[in-house]
Amino acid sequence: MKKILLAIILSPMVAWAACPGKTVFGPPTAIPYRDLEVRCRIEYEIAYSPALRSAIWSAEQVTAQKVTTPNVRLDKFKQDPDLKSADVPHPSVYEGSGYDKGHLTPFDDIGGNAAAGLESFYMSNIVPQHPKNNRVGWKSLEIKIRKWAVQRSSLYVITGPIYNQPVTLIKQSAPIPSHLYTIVVDPVRKELLVIMVPNAPITSADLPKYVTELSTVEQYTGIKFFPKLPKDITLSKKLWD
Repeated sequence: MKKILLAIILSPMVAWAACPGKTVFGPPTAIPYRDLEVRCRIEYEIAYSPALRSAIWSAEQVTAQKVTTPNVRLDKFKQDPDLKSADVPHPSVYEGSGYDKGHLTPFDDIGGNAAAGLESFYMSNIVPQHPKNNRVGWKSLEIKIRKWAVQRSSLYVITGPIYNQPVTLIKQSAPIPSHLYTIVVDPVRKELLVIMVPNAPITSADLPKYVTELSTVEQYTGIKFFPKLPKDITLSKKLWD
């Protein structure tokens, strides 16, 4: 698998100030995107590349309090009001594509804040995802992370897409990831778990074989996610359950 190397967006390393409470051991650096736009939402932070027409990651703090607080899901996918509409795929692009509108930061992580729930449906937080990935294996992973948050009180999660070169587009608009990754950090227990899955049908039983190294995801994305990562943190070799 080749990591994306698009000349139109390559640039010197950049970094930015993180949105309060959304990332840990950061902020991320070594981002090879000169057009990157970072937006702070109520419950998540997103880094978006207009040239790529996709987020490169979405970051959140997942807490026991939030994931056990109900919210009313409205499924109102909409353009991101803080980005130019021409830079973000429209929800209608997905019609007849065979792909789901897959959340990076999931609605069910948000908690009871209605406005925050609506923000999770911004198209900047969405990527094309195979239905039997999004609704099966990936959904199972999201449920596991929420369970871990209840057990551990609070976790930090970064989720994003990986694109092969050349990038395949839906209707010349929405780039289709070859893989998706999630990085889960427990800063109290000093544990870190990295999972990278193909954007293809997977089940919950498949997840253990997709546990990988942080360096692998950093290689494919060009992102150094945790510049201040403690030397004594443990990289988990298996799922936490």
